[in-house]
Amino acid sequence: AAITLPPPTITMPPRSPSKVSLCSTASTSTVGGCRLGFIGTGTIASAIVTGVATQSAVPVESISVSKRSASKSALLFKNFPDLVEIQEDNQRIVEQSDIV
Repeated sequence: AAITLPPPTITMPPRSPSKVSLCSTASTSTVGGCRLGFIGTGTIASAIVTGVATQSAVPVESISVSKRSASKSALLFKNFPDLVEIQEDNQRIVEQSDIV
């Protein structure tokens, strides 16, 4: 005789977007959102930037991307002009970002 068990239940606490914080409160950011930087703008970085730019759970002040792939960085800037900045210098990305 086979024994049938009920499916396991997993209870997770509800997520509160207002409590999500990836950036330090000691950040030099004046707007209050994270400043993200990507060195190398390939397929994966483009997908992450697009995802971050279209979400609302984590406030983002700016996203700096390198000009490594000019076509991909230009497309990100075109799609998100108020958020994405193209940088010529990787050191500038590091200096201007909370998370690289």
